Amino acid sequence: AQVPAPAPAQASDEEVLTAFFVGTGKLQPGQGLDQLPPNIAAALKARPEQALAKAQAWLAENRKEEMS
Repeated sequence: AQVPAPAPAQASDEEVLTAFFVGTGKLQPGQGLDQLPPNIAAALKARPEQALAKAQAWLAENRKEEMS
């Protein structure tokens, strides 16, 4: 069971990032952001907005079929 994030925006950001990392093979389905490889986790902490924008763009491209 996941611990709920303090603010709804953080939860959705985390879901977006998790889906992106699973989709790109950095995480296995069911894993969370706390299980990212250290180099990727460090990059995510250093540039969270950039990582989120990249994740959202990737999901927009790659998840069109699933959304419709």
